[in-house]
Amino acid sequence: MTEITRQNSFNAFDTIMDLMNQANFKTLVETHFNNYTEIKTILIFIKSYQYLETLYFKTHGELPDKEYISMGIKHIMADAKLRRFLIDSSDAFMKDIDTFENIISSNISSKLLLNG
Repeated sequence: MTEITRQNSFNAFDTIMDLMNQANFKTLVETHFNNYTEIKTILIFIKSYQYLETLYFKTHGELPDKEYISMGIKHIMADAKLRRFLIDSSDAFMKDIDTFENIISSNISSKLLLNG
C-alpha cells in the first residue's frame, strides 16, 4: 500500500469514527445498513446529492438549499427512465469503472437517457 493510499484510508477511517459518534448517522446505519441493497440505495442518494449540488453550484455560483436537492432526487426517483439511468450509472460507479460525475456525463453524452 502506498503512503498516499494509507493516508487516504486513515482519513476515511477517522471520518467514519467521527460519524459513528453522531446520533443521526448512527441511527442511519442501524436502521438502513441491514443489507447490501439498502447500503447501495443510501450510496446512490449520497452521490446524487453530491452531483446535483455540484451541478447547481457550477451553474449558479452558490450552493442550493436542502429542499432543492430533495425535490431533485425525488423527481429522479419518481420517473422510471431517470431512475433507471441513475441506477445504471451508479452500478458502473460501484464497479469502479470511473468517477460518478464522469459516468453520468458520459451516459448523458451517449444519450443513454433516450434509450430507456
